[in-house]
Amino acid sequence: MKNLLLACVLISFSATAGCGGDSGGSNIAGGPACSVDPCGGDITGTWNATEMCVDKSVLMAAFVEGTMGACPQAKLTTVSYPLTGSFAFNTDSTYALSLTLSASIGVSIPSSCINVATCADLTGNFTSDPDVQSATCTGTSTCTCTITQMPDSSSETGTYSVSGTNLLTTATGSATTDTIGYCVKGTTLTFREPGTVSTASGLFAIVATK
Repeated sequence: MKNLLLACVLISFSATAGCGGDSGGSNIAGGPACSVDPCGGDITGTWNATEMCVDKSVLMAAFVEGTMGACPQAKLTTVSYPLTGSFAFNTDSTYALSLTLSASIGVSIPSSCINVATCADLTGNFTSDPDVQSATCTGTSTCTCTITQMPDSSSETGTYSVSGTNLLTTATGSATTDTIGYCVKGTTLTFREPGTVSTASGLFAIVATK
């Protein structure tokens, strides 16, 4: 399951990057549950995905390097990373998940960083990417862009077990077991590695509620 969640994030970074609302002014985008360390707990039941928490600096670096080339003056202005779907952990040690990830960002890009004539041309560059659902760039010396990613859906079934504060999952047809930290507090479930961010994707945590 961990690898599937990372893949979901990486797919969304092919042309854009985004996340939930800011958390406490830190560089981690998302709500209070994003900062919850793994604590274990009873994970059985069905949980509805609510948000994905990511490191904004990783997103900005991915955007600048992968999409725009070297442009340190570019800035993320708004971010939205809705995650919908569910995680079901059954009493017979089987699980199923079905998730849909969307991404929408606002970014400010100085025209000196782009090799097109106008901000409208930059819009065309973004919309030519099949992974982009829509894009709008306006302005003159600085292009203010809003980019919306095509929704990406993923699903997985398999078996799971719990070891302390870790969830161990083996997807159907796979011989590999994935491990991810988790914490159940009341009706909130947070998946998170203790004190770490995936440097490849910026993934910090996944939050779901009952």
